[in-house]
Amino acid sequence: MLPTFSQTKIKGQNIIGKYSYYSDDSLVRYDLELQKDGRYYFHRLEDMDVKTAAGNWRIEKDTLILNSQYQEHAISLKVKESVTKDRYVNFGSVSNNHGDALVALVVINEDTTKPFDPVDENYKVEPGGIKSISVMTGTIITKPYFLKNIQSNKFEIVVNMEGAVSNYLFMNNHKMLIARNTLYPIVDHHGMKAVVIPLKRR
Repeated sequence: MLPTFSQTKIKGQNIIGKYSYYSDDSLVRYDLELQKDGRYYFHRLEDMDVKTAAGNWRIEKDTLILNSQYQEHAISLKVKESVTKDRYVNFGSVSNNHGDALVALVVINEDTTKPFDPVDENYKVEPGGIKSISVMTGTIITKPYFLKNIQSNKFEIVVNMEGAVSNYLFMNNHKMLIARNTLYPIVDHHGMKAVVIPLKRR
């Protein structure tokens, strides 16, 4: 079944508050909080798979629109470059803004056909031919970071976002119909909009 979100506190037409859906077997749980400052926080649990998101919300007529802080094709990198006496390039590990190591592959010069594990000691590349670095995690690839010094051979790579990319739910103009204190997800089938079959408010 597809979930909806039920408002827990009603103040006239004010939709600010917490919304939730819980399956009877507790394997599925959705929590959405809309805040006064236009921010939202989202948490989804499906069969032990956890996804989170945060971003901005707005209202257009009877529709709630969510846009996550991070967008799938706009994740940037922060890279510290240095030049050492080592013959080969040292990419080290990839981390997020909190310093947590990420399971990720490195892409050189936007060639996504040859991603490699940055901690693989058997992968050797000499400096001088690297113009840009991207990071691939799952199906998500960051924007390329272009080297300031083409002779750099040591990099500290940080994916500019919180948490793990694989646990983030990217939302780009995600729409939900507002009706009777319940939010109904709207799906778009090749330009034909349809409201998902509504579920009863808990």
